[in-house]
Amino acid sequence: MLKNRKNIAGFTLVEMLIVVAISAFLLSTIVIYNRRSEANLLVLREQTRLVNTILRAKSLTLQKFNQPEIPQGKICGYGVHFIFNTIRPGYQGELGYILFQDLVSDPLASCDTSDHAYSGSTEDVSIITIDKALKFGLSPIGGSSIVDLVFIPPDPKVQFENNQSQSLIIVSIADDSYSRSVRVNSAGQISAN
Repeated sequence: MLKNRKNIAGFTLVEMLIVVAISAFLLSTIVIYNRRSEANLLVLREQTRLVNTILRAKSLTLQKFNQPEIPQGKICGYGVHFIFNTIRPGYQGELGYILFQDLVSDPLASCDTSDHAYSGSTEDVSIITIDKALKFGLSPIGGSSIVDLVFIPPDPKVQFENNQSQSLIIVSIADDSYSRSVRVNSAGQISAN
């Protein structure tokens, strides 16, 4: 009986350690890859939210054309205002953007007298904050970077704060390892790359 037991082969301690080490390496690779994919998906989701917000501003501008005034004043367009690391009341320094309505307080005034810029919380339609793992920047194309972009009916043409012809908005992971961009031009065309 003892002879039969000695002939039964098993795994040695060294073989078991090698298997455990290889398994640990493969598991760590999968976890790291999964974390990177998660961060990339976060950037893509935020890029999609940004494009949808800009498209919503454009759509609201087209809907508003020839509609009656609201109690706050005459709506002259809709736009997106970008919030950076500045401290603003109610925002606690978070990054994000605001979908706003461009108002002229006097209902008898022409929209030509509008500033075509964000003027404060009375113009807010919705406030969007981005995830803390992300950051975004506005890259100038032939000029300084924008803070506001406003769609003006009936075209709708886009009015940038600094009279540019287009702007590039970059959404990235905080460590800049992955980024996506949104380009908006003065004709209202929006492209995501």
